[in-house]
Amino acid sequence: MKTFKTLLIFALSGALIGAVLASLVAPALLGWYNSPGMGKALCDCLETVKDTTARLVKAQLLGT
Repeated sequence: MKTFKTLLIFALSGALIGAVLASLVAPALLGWYNSPGMGKALCDCLETVKDTTARLVKAQLLGT
């Protein structure tokens, strides 16, 4: 039973750390990935992605 408890704590800690790291890294990574390479896009894609991911992170924080 002690081994199961240790494994469960390890798994939940890893999930929590992964969620925090994803929330910190995702907005910058998505902004970079969705910015147009050359020329102009019809919308301001970088600002749209930053705003959307900021709202997602805030919703995740409220959910937790």
